[in-house]
Amino acid sequence: MKTIAFFLTLFPFYGFSQIGAFEYDADPSDEAVIIQDSVFIPVKKKNKTVYQVHPIGQKEHTRIFDPKTELPITLEGDYMYIHMSEKLKKCDRKTMKEIWSSNYGSSGWSPQWEPMILSDQYIACIVDDHIAIFNKEDGKLILDLEGKDFEDGISLSKDYLICTKWGGKTWAVDLRNGKTVWSVNVGEQAGYGNVTDNGKIYIPSWDPKFFCLDQKTGKKIWTLNLKSYKNGCGSGFEETPVLVGDKLYAVHRDNGLFIIDKNTGEILENKDDFTDIVDNIELYKGKYALFMDTDYFYIYSTENNQIHSKIALPKKMRTGFFLNDDHIVATQDKEWKNFPYKKAVITIDLKQYIK
Repeated sequence: MKTIAFFLTLFPFYGFSQIGAFEYDADPSDEAVIIQDSVFIPVKKKNKTVYQVHPIGQKEHTRIFDPKTELPITLEGDYMYIHMSEKLKKCDRKTMKEIWSSNYGSSGWSPQWEPMILSDQYIACIVDDHIAIFNKEDGKLILDLEGKDFEDGISLSKDYLICTKWGGKTWAVDLRNGKTVWSVNVGEQAGYGNVTDNGKIYIPSWDPKFFCLDQKTGKKIWTLNLKSYKNGCGSGFEETPVLVGDKLYAVHRDNGLFIIDKNTGEILENKDDFTDIVDNIELYKGKYALFMDTDYFYIYSTENNQIHSKIALPKKMRTGFFLNDDHIVATQDKEWKNFPYKKAVITIDLKQYIK
């Protein structure tokens, strides 16, 4: 996620709460992000990127922020983690004061992805030739893997860092000594990411398949093959599923929401009352699965096993979204030739739907 530099100044809250998806007056050049109570939208001005600052729920921007550079960041609670060149910084989200700064090894790449929260203790920075793991409390560098063609498909399973590449290679690295414990190739196009739980690793595949591997050995426990599902499907499970209890919740572009038994790989339910599902699924407050299709944003209650809220989008969207605290922000930063997808930035205040 692209966003502003860490020396961002504070500003007051001018916005208001709104029901529904709110669209901003902007021509985004990259992904917008919510900082404090405002939406920062990158736009091109005279061949450089600046940010229009919109208080949440206010169509017009109140000021222009002109940073020295664009940096991927991750927000968590009262803190902001900023991925800079060969470095990770932790700042206080309210005062912007630096808490710590820590380096990883020499890299030939500028920051590509926002820092990834792995657990209550660890956070990761990923570029094409490095995966660096830091202690969130003091910034200590725990692990620095060097290689090539790294992607953001990683997760943490106890003391093992689980890494997945698009081609299907999956391997485990012991955080305590940096040694590779096992390496396998699932033989399919693994999606960007995996989720681990209780000694098992769940990997989505674009093929489309789902894999469950043993965390200690990398051996396959079960495989869910959907190639023959509903007369076949041309897309698969690209994004990391969410896990609630014994159930995996995964979205599939053509065939909707799948609820899968994590122990057996059995499809418990398939809900296909949507247009094309776009991109990711996220978990909110431990019991609401969030996802969107081209026309609506959905809040799905895993407790009641039904759609809690269905929110109409102001424009057709084919893009992912980010969960910033209690707000959703989605950016469509390009036009789709021969398709009805126009540039847009929208936010949704989840507090208006979940009390």
